Amino acid sequence: MLAWCTFATWLDGDDSDSVLRPILLLGVLFGTGAWFLYRHIRRRKAAFGWPLIEATIQSEFASDVANPAVVMGVAGSVASRMLCNAVLQYSYKVAGEFYSGYIIFSGPYASREEAAAAASPWIGKTISVRYNPTQPHQSALLSEDGAPQGMRGLGENPPASSGVITLSLK
Repeated sequence: MLAWCTFATWLDGDDSDSVLRPILLLGVLFGTGAWFLYRHIRRRKAAFGWPLIEATIQSEFASDVANPAVVMGVAGSVASRMLCNAVLQYSYKVAGEFYSGYIIFSGPYASREEAAAAASPWIGKTISVRYNPTQPHQSALLSEDGAPQGMRGLGENPPASSGVITLSLK
Protein backbone atom coordinates (compact mmCIF):
# COMPACT_ATOMS: atom_id res chain seq x y z
CA MET A 1 0.00 0.00 0.00
CA LEU A 2 2.85 2.37 0.87
CA ALA A 3 4.44 1.77 -2.56
CA TRP A 4 1.18 2.67 -4.32
CA CYS A 5 0.83 5.89 -2.31
CA THR A 6 4.41 6.86 -3.14
CA PHE A 7 3.84 6.11 -6.84
CA ALA A 8 0.56 8.05 -6.83
CA THR A 9 2.23 11.15 -5.35
CA TRP A 10 4.68 11.19 -8.25
CA LEU A 11 1.81 11.53 -10.72
CA ASP A 12 -0.59 14.43 -11.17
CA GLY A 13 -4.25 13.75 -11.86
CA ASP A 14 -3.75 13.88 -15.65
CA ASP A 15 -0.80 11.49 -15.67
CA SER A 16 -2.53 8.79 -13.65
CA ASP A 17 -5.10 8.25 -16.44
CA SER A 18 -2.36 7.88 -19.04
CA VAL A 19 -0.68 5.18 -16.91
CA LEU A 20 -3.73 3.33 -15.60
CA ARG A 21 -5.59 2.97 -18.92
CA PRO A 22 -2.86 0.92 -20.65
CA ILE A 23 -2.42 -1.19 -17.52
CA LEU A 24 -6.15 -1.85 -17.40
CA LEU A 25 -6.25 -2.62 -21.14
CA LEU A 26 -3.35 -5.08 -20.80
CA GLY A 27 -5.14 -6.71 -17.86
CA VAL A 28 -8.31 -7.16 -19.91
CA LEU A 29 -6.37 -8.58 -22.88
CA PHE A 30 -4.38 -10.93 -20.65
CA GLY A 31 -7.55 -12.04 -18.87
CA THR A 32 -9.35 -12.72 -22.16
CA GLY A 33 -6.40 -14.73 -23.49
CA ALA A 34 -6.18 -16.70 -20.25
CA TRP A 35 -9.92 -17.49 -20.43
CA PHE A 36 -9.65 -18.85 -24.00
CA LEU A 37 -6.60 -20.92 -23.06
CA TYR A 38 -8.41 -22.33 -20.02
CA ARG A 39 -11.49 -23.16 -22.12
CA HIS A 40 -9.35 -24.88 -24.77
CA ILE A 41 -7.51 -26.98 -22.16
CA ARG A 42 -10.78 -27.87 -20.40
CA ARG A 43 -12.42 -29.00 -23.65
CA ARG A 44 -9.36 -31.03 -24.66
CA LYS A 45 -9.28 -32.78 -21.27
CA ALA A 46 -13.00 -33.53 -21.53
CA ALA A 47 -12.50 -35.08 -25.00
CA PHE A 48 -10.17 -37.72 -23.53
CA GLY A 49 -13.17 -39.15 -21.67
CA TRP A 50 -15.40 -39.31 -24.75
CA PRO A 51 -15.99 -42.64 -26.54
CA LEU A 52 -13.76 -43.50 -29.50
CA ILE A 53 -15.50 -44.22 -32.82
CA GLU A 54 -14.49 -44.85 -36.42
CA ALA A 55 -15.18 -42.06 -38.90
CA THR A 56 -14.88 -42.07 -42.68
CA ILE A 57 -13.32 -39.22 -44.63
CA GLN A 58 -15.94 -38.17 -47.18
CA SER A 59 -14.52 -35.16 -49.02
CA GLU A 60 -11.82 -32.53 -49.24
CA PHE A 61 -11.69 -28.86 -50.11
CA ALA A 62 -9.26 -25.97 -49.97
CA SER A 63 -9.80 -23.40 -47.25
CA ASP A 64 -8.50 -19.87 -46.98
CA VAL A 65 -5.66 -19.47 -44.51
CA ALA A 66 -6.83 -17.75 -41.33
CA ASN A 67 -6.32 -14.03 -41.83
CA PRO A 68 -2.69 -13.32 -40.87
CA ALA A 69 -3.22 -9.67 -41.83
CA VAL A 70 -4.29 -9.05 -38.26
CA VAL A 71 -0.80 -9.98 -37.08
CA MET A 72 1.41 -9.29 -40.07
CA GLY A 73 -0.22 -6.29 -41.80
CA VAL A 74 -0.05 -5.93 -45.58
CA ALA A 75 2.42 -8.80 -46.05
CA GLY A 76 0.05 -11.13 -44.20
CA SER A 77 -2.89 -9.98 -46.30
CA VAL A 78 -1.02 -10.75 -49.53
CA ALA A 79 0.12 -14.14 -48.21
CA SER A 80 -3.40 -15.08 -47.13
CA ARG A 81 -4.68 -14.54 -50.69
CA MET A 82 -2.04 -16.89 -52.07
CA LEU A 83 -1.98 -19.69 -49.48
CA CYS A 84 -4.65 -22.20 -48.54
CA ASN A 85 -5.15 -25.19 -46.27
CA ALA A 86 -6.43 -28.63 -47.21
CA VAL A 87 -9.55 -29.55 -45.25
CA LEU A 88 -10.94 -33.06 -44.88
CA GLN A 89 -14.60 -33.63 -44.00
CA TYR A 90 -15.42 -36.82 -42.09
CA SER A 91 -18.63 -38.46 -40.96
CA TYR A 92 -19.54 -40.88 -38.21
CA LYS A 93 -22.71 -42.55 -36.98
CA VAL A 94 -24.03 -42.50 -33.41
CA ALA A 95 -27.35 -44.17 -32.49
CA GLY A 96 -28.47 -44.27 -36.11
CA GLU A 97 -27.74 -40.56 -36.75
CA PHE A 98 -24.96 -39.29 -39.00
CA TYR A 99 -22.68 -36.45 -37.85
CA SER A 100 -19.72 -34.76 -39.48
CA GLY A 101 -16.54 -32.97 -38.55
CA TYR A 102 -13.60 -31.25 -40.20
CA ILE A 103 -9.83 -31.62 -40.14
CA ILE A 104 -7.19 -29.21 -41.36
CA PHE A 105 -4.58 -31.26 -43.14
CA SER A 106 -0.94 -30.25 -42.96
CA GLY A 107 -0.14 -27.10 -44.90
CA PRO A 108 -0.45 -24.33 -45.92
CA TYR A 109 -0.18 -24.97 -49.63
CA ALA A 110 0.72 -22.59 -52.43
CA SER A 111 -2.41 -23.35 -54.49
CA ARG A 112 -5.83 -24.95 -54.21
CA GLU A 113 -4.73 -27.67 -56.64
CA GLU A 114 -1.73 -28.54 -54.45
CA ALA A 115 -3.98 -28.73 -51.37
CA ALA A 116 -6.47 -30.97 -53.20
CA ALA A 117 -3.67 -33.26 -54.42
CA ALA A 118 -2.33 -33.67 -50.87
CA ALA A 119 -5.76 -34.39 -49.37
CA SER A 120 -7.39 -36.57 -52.06
CA PRO A 121 -5.59 -39.84 -51.07
CA TRP A 122 -7.38 -39.65 -47.71
CA ILE A 123 -10.91 -39.81 -49.17
CA GLY A 124 -12.60 -43.06 -48.13
CA LYS A 125 -10.11 -43.85 -45.35
CA THR A 126 -11.21 -44.37 -41.76
CA ILE A 127 -9.86 -42.50 -38.77
CA SER A 128 -10.55 -42.67 -35.04
CA VAL A 129 -12.35 -39.71 -33.51
CA ARG A 130 -13.97 -39.08 -30.14
CA TYR A 131 -17.51 -37.76 -29.78
CA ASN A 132 -19.36 -36.19 -26.89
CA PRO A 133 -21.98 -38.72 -25.72
CA THR A 134 -24.32 -35.98 -24.47
CA GLN A 135 -23.94 -33.90 -27.67
CA PRO A 136 -22.91 -36.34 -30.45
CA HIS A 137 -22.40 -33.54 -33.00
CA GLN A 138 -19.27 -32.53 -31.04
CA SER A 139 -16.21 -34.54 -32.05
CA ALA A 140 -12.47 -34.33 -31.53
CA LEU A 141 -9.47 -35.70 -33.38
CA LEU A 142 -6.65 -36.30 -30.90
CA SER A 143 -3.02 -37.08 -31.73
CA GLU A 144 -3.02 -39.50 -28.78
CA ASP A 145 -5.58 -41.62 -30.65
CA GLY A 146 -3.33 -41.97 -33.69
CA ALA A 147 -4.15 -38.84 -35.67
CA PRO A 148 -1.50 -38.34 -38.35
CA GLN A 149 1.14 -35.71 -37.75
CA GLY A 150 0.10 -32.31 -39.04
CA MET A 151 -3.66 -32.90 -38.80
CA ARG A 152 -5.71 -30.67 -36.54
CA GLY A 153 -9.34 -31.38 -35.72
CA LEU A 154 -11.90 -28.58 -36.03
CA GLY A 155 -14.91 -30.46 -34.70
CA GLU A 156 -18.21 -29.64 -36.36
CA ASN A 157 -17.19 -26.10 -37.41
CA PRO A 158 -15.93 -25.86 -41.00
CA PRO A 159 -13.25 -23.27 -41.73
CA ALA A 160 -14.08 -20.27 -43.89
CA SER A 161 -13.51 -20.71 -47.58
CA SER A 162 -14.38 -18.54 -50.53
CA GLY A 163 -14.89 -21.62 -52.71
CA VAL A 164 -17.31 -23.53 -50.45
CA ILE A 165 -20.86 -22.78 -49.36
CA THR A 166 -21.61 -24.15 -45.88
CA LEU A 167 -25.12 -25.30 -45.01
CA SER A 168 -26.21 -26.47 -41.57
CA LEU A 169 -29.28 -28.68 -41.30
CA LYS A 170 -29.51 -28.76 -37.51
